[in-house]
Amino acid sequence: MISSGELLEICKEKIAESFGRTVKDYYAINAFDRRDKIAANGGIIAQALGCSTVEATCVQAGTDEAYICQAIERFASVVYGSFR
Repeated sequence: MISSGELLEICKEKIAESFGRTVKDYYAINAFDRRDKIAANGGIIAQALGCSTVEATCVQAGTDEAYICQAIERFASVVYGSFR
């Protein structure tokens, strides 16, 4: 099982790279652009996870963590809790 926070940490580097930035500049990227990129790559994120469960019960709505969870939700067999 992986937590949503761990999942965000894993995704940050690839998202930053896709904008030609480093992971330390992740939050300098426009939030709407980051979240569009997350939404567009839900399948890739889900496939790369290598686990079957993401713990998302404490995710705050409107955060990048929530957007990642929403992006991969449609690829899940079972979904517990809510992160909207």
